[in-house]
Amino acid sequence: MRRGLTQALAITLAATVPAIAWDVDGLLDVRLVHSNTDDSWTDGGLGKQRYDSNHEGLRLGQGLLTLSGNPLDTVQASATISADDRRHHVVDITEAFLRWRPIPTSSWRTELKAGAFFAPFSLENDGTGWSTTRTLSASAINSWFGEELRTKGIELQISRPGRFVQSAHDFGLMVAAYRGNESAGSLLAYRGWGVGDRITGLTETVPLSAVPIYGAYGPLDQDDKKLDDFHQIDSRTGYYAALHYAYSGWASVDGYHYDNNANPAAWAHYQWAWRTRFDGLNLKLMPAEGWEVLAQGLRGSTEWNPVPARMDYRAGYILADYRWDENLIAARYDRFKTWRPGFKSSYFFPDDYYSESGHAWTVSYTHELREGLNLTAEWVRVHSDRPAREFLNQPAAQTEQSTTVALRWAF
Repeated sequence: MRRGLTQALAITLAATVPAIAWDVDGLLDVRLVHSNTDDSWTDGGLGKQRYDSNHEGLRLGQGLLTLSGNPLDTVQASATISADDRRHHVVDITEAFLRWRPIPTSSWRTELKAGAFFAPFSLENDGTGWSTTRTLSASAINSWFGEELRTKGIELQISRPGRFVQSAHDFGLMVAAYRGNESAGSLLAYRGWGVGDRITGLTETVPLSAVPIYGAYGPLDQDDKKLDDFHQIDSRTGYYAALHYAYSGWASVDGYHYDNNANPAAWAHYQWAWRTRFDGLNLKLMPAEGWEVLAQGLRGSTEWNPVPARMDYRAGYILADYRWDENLIAARYDRFKTWRPGFKSSYFFPDDYYSESGHAWTVSYTHELREGLNLTAEWVRVHSDRPAREFLNQPAAQTEQSTTVALRWAF
C-alpha cells in the first residue's frame, strides 16, 4: 500500500482516457547555470541553492506535463509529471487528483479536491505544474513547500466572489485532511532553508546532509540517509485550514495553519516522523498598472523524540515585479532562521547544529520572444550562517551566488 492513493488515481485517469477529451499543458525550461556553491543540498551538502559548482552548464531546469480532462461536467481529473536531469529516475509524478465543482445554487461556490496535490499556500507558484512565473527560483518558503510538502488526502474550499453579489469583497475558507507527509520538517532541520525551484516527485527520495546525528555512533547512524517525505509512517491524520479575503481585485490576504499531526516517536522504513506545525500569512497588492507586490511570512516548529529535540523556524519575503509590453522585471528579498529553543549542549549535540540564520536577494528579468516562449536571466545571492558546516570542515558563514539564463517554452 506504499503508493496506494497515487496508484489508484493514476489507474482512474488511465481508465477514463478513451472516454473524455484531454487537455495537455506543459513547460520546458532549459538553462545555463553558473554557481559558486560548493556542495548543494541536492548532493547531501549544506549549500542553499539547487546547483553547485560541480553541476554548472546546460541543465534541464523544468520539464512539466499536465494532463487534465472532465469525466463528468462538474468533475475534473488532473495529473502532472515532471522531469529533472538530476533525479535518479528522471521522471516522476508530482500531482494526481480529482476536483469536483458542483453547480452553484447561490452566491457561494464549493470545490472538493481528492488525491495528491500541493497545498495552495504559495503566491509565486501559479504556473503550469506548480512552476514559478515571476522568477526562476522560488522564495525560501515556497522552495520548502515544493521540496517537502504534499497533500495526499482531501481539501474543501468554500468561497463567495463579490462580483456575484455586486460587492467589492471576496471571502473564502479552506480545510483539508491528509496522511503520508509525516517526515515533513526533517529536510528543514538537517539542511535548513534553501532557495531554488526543485519540485520533489511523489516516489523519489532526496539526500540528507551528513550532520553529526548521522555520523558513526550517532543516534541515527543506522537510519536511511535519504528522505522519503511522502511515505506513510504513522496512522495519524494531518490537517490545514485557511481564510481568504480580497478587495476589488487589487488586494488580497490569506492566513493559514498547518499541522501534520505526526507522532514524533513513530518510526518506519528507516525514517522517523516529525511533528511539523506552522502559521502563515500572505499579502498580494496590485497598486498600479503593471505593478505587483507579494509578501509571505511563516513561523512554526518541528519536533521528534528519538533524542528529544524541537526546532523552531521562521521565514519571510517580499517580492515586487513590473510588467510592460513583452518585459517583466522582478526583485525579491528573503530572510530566514531556524533555532532550537532552550538548547543545551550534549554528547550528540555539542553545538546547535539545527540553528541557522540568513537572507537572500533575487533579481530576474524576462523577455517574451513570442507567445509561450520566454528568455529569463536571474541572479541569486544567499548568505547564511549554519554551525553544522563546521562538522564538514567548512566555514559556518557562507555566501553563495548563481547566475542563470533560461529559455522557457510554455505550451
